[in-house]
Amino acid sequence: MNYRRLISLLAERSGKTQRASRKEIALFVSAIKEVLAAGKRVTIPRLGTFGTTAEEARSPKPASTEPEKKPAVVRRVEFTPSSVLLKNLNEAGPGDE
Repeated sequence: MNYRRLISLLAERSGKTQRASRKEIALFVSAIKEVLAAGKRVTIPRLGTFGTTAEEARSPKPASTEPEKKPAVVRRVEFTPSSVLLKNLNEAGPGDE
C-alpha cells in the first residue's frame, strides 16, 4: 500500500477528509521520530515496538600515513512486531490485506 492509498483508507474509515487524514499521519510520524531521536522506544499495542540501536559506522581502513580516526556512530531504527500482529499475519492467507 502506498502513502496515497493509506490516506484514502484512513479518511474512508474515519469519515474525515483526506486533508485531515494526511495531517494526522504527519503528526503520528513526527511524534514517533521525536521519541526515537531522543533514544526512547515507542510501543503501539497490537502493532509492535519501534526502537533504535547504535553501531559504529564502517569506515575504510586508513592509509598508513593517516592518523586513525574514531568511527562515527550510526543509529538505526528497528521494528519488532507484537505477538498479536504476528498471529494475525500468520492466520491471513497469501495475498490477503
